[in-house]
Amino acid sequence: MRPVLFQVGGWEIPSYPVMLGAGALLLIVLGVYSAGRSGLRRHCVALVLVLGYLAGLVGARSLYVLERLPEASDALGWLTSPAPGGFSLLGGFLFAMGASVFSIRRMRLHAGTLLDSMAVPLCLFGAVGRLGCFLAGCCYGRPTSLPWGVVFPPGSDPALRFGLGMSVHPTQLYEAALLLGTALILAVSAKAVTPAGGQFLRVAVVYLSGRFFLEWTRGAAAHSWLRLRDSQWICLALFLLVLATW
Repeated sequence: MRPVLFQVGGWEIPSYPVMLGAGALLLIVLGVYSAGRSGLRRHCVALVLVLGYLAGLVGARSLYVLERLPEASDALGWLTSPAPGGFSLLGGFLFAMGASVFSIRRMRLHAGTLLDSMAVPLCLFGAVGRLGCFLAGCCYGRPTSLPWGVVFPPGSDPALRFGLGMSVHPTQLYEAALLLGTALILAVSAKAVTPAGGQFLRVAVVYLSGRFFLEWTRGAAAHSWLRLRDSQWICLALFLLVLATW
C-alpha cells in the first residue's frame, strides 16, 4: 500500500488519481492508434474517448455514493467532494458506454469497429486503475489464510475493519490479472475473424463473469439481496444484455 506516490515540495501526490490518469492516457493513445489503423477518423475517436472517460468518472462516483446512501448524511456534498473518495467501476462502465454510444451515433462512426479497437486498451485501462486501488488500499478483499494474502499497514481501512495484521484477499490484483490476461488473449488472437463488435463483446463477457465471482472475495461492506450483492446483480443484468446483443 502506497497512498501517496511521491511528493513535490510540500505537495503530496496521491497514487490513485495518478494511476487513473495514467490508465486514461494509455486508453486514449492506444485506442486512437488502434482505431486509426481500422480506418476510423482519429480526431473523432479521441473525442469519443474523452467524453466517455468524463462520463465514466461521473457514473463511477454516482454509483459508489448510491450504494452507500445510508452512510451519507449529505449525499450531494459527498458526490462532489474528493473526500471520502471512491469509485464504482461498473457505474463508470454504464455511463461511459451511454456517452460513447451517443457520440458515436452523432459522429457517424462504425460502432462495431470502434468497440473492437477499444477492447485491449480498455482492459489495460482497467488493470492500471486496479493497481491504483491496491496502492490506495481500497477495494480490498475478505480475510484469508491463503499464502498470497496481503496484510495492509496500521491505519488503513482493511486494518481498521478486520484488525491489525489480518491477511486479506488482494482482490484488486485478482481483477488486474483478469484484465491483463484478457488483453493478452485478445492481442494473440487479434487476427481471428469475428463479426464487428465481437472482440468487445468477448471482453464484456469475460470481465462480467470474472467480476461476478470476484465479488465474493471483496471485503468492503455492500448491500445484498437474495445473497447476491448489488454489483453482482448489475453484472448479471449487463451479462444478459451483452448476450442479447451478441
